[in-house]
Amino acid sequence: MELEELGELRDSGRKRVCTKEEEKMQGTIRFTAEKASADAAAARHRAACAAMERYLPHVVAWRCAGPGAPLVLTLPEALSAREVVQRAARARVELATAQDPAAPDRAIEVHYAHLADAEIEEGLRRLGRCLVRDLTLAMRGAASEPSFFGL
Repeated sequence: MELEELGELRDSGRKRVCTKEEEKMQGTIRFTAEKASADAAAARHRAACAAMERYLPHVVAWRCAGPGAPLVLTLPEALSAREVVQRAARARVELATAQDPAAPDRAIEVHYAHLADAEIEEGLRRLGRCLVRDLTLAMRGAASEPSFFGL
């Protein structure tokens, strides 16, 4: 079925049939530790870095030791890694907190090498939306507290 036909189905109100790849991405995307080949890890590393740049708020720092190693996100002080992981699970993105003495309860690991590029893209898009929402709520909460200048 061509893309134009899919658009026509959507516009006509008829039920659209998902492709197998789309069906797979409607489930939970697991950014958890799993094995992958070195070649796959290198290709996925490029996809993950590009998606991180595209979808994550600029106040979220991230680093990676190299292809195959997990990406480690460092959240701003306003966010808790445990809470972000819980909320991301509700958006069907499975993550794990990371141990970072420099940023306690602010680090998250993203294991990506075992996933397809499309899953990496969709999972990081979902995570980015969660982070934007959490940051917005944190900023609203901070704005409601009295400031030093009485503004």
